[in-house]
Amino acid sequence: MPTFAKQPFLELSSDPTIRSHLAALYDTLLEQNLLRIVEPYSVVEIAYVAETVGQERQAVEAKYVALSLYFLFFGLSTVY
Repeated sequence: MPTFAKQPFLELSSDPTIRSHLAALYDTLLEQNLLRIVEPYSVVEIAYVAETVGQERQAVEAKYVALSLYFLFFGLSTVY
């Protein structure tokens, strides 16, 4: 990233309100992507989903657990 492009990013990311909104947006997009990936399947490997979205397996598994607690996603079977 060029030097002139880093300054606005640093200013925006240092603002607590914007950082909070960006974190919420990231969380929402991650949830939507995870649900979209597993929707057509009855069984998925968490490791495959994690690789697909570029996250660690533990983070993806934790997000699926949270989604199942919110009744947005039913069933979680971990395949190692």
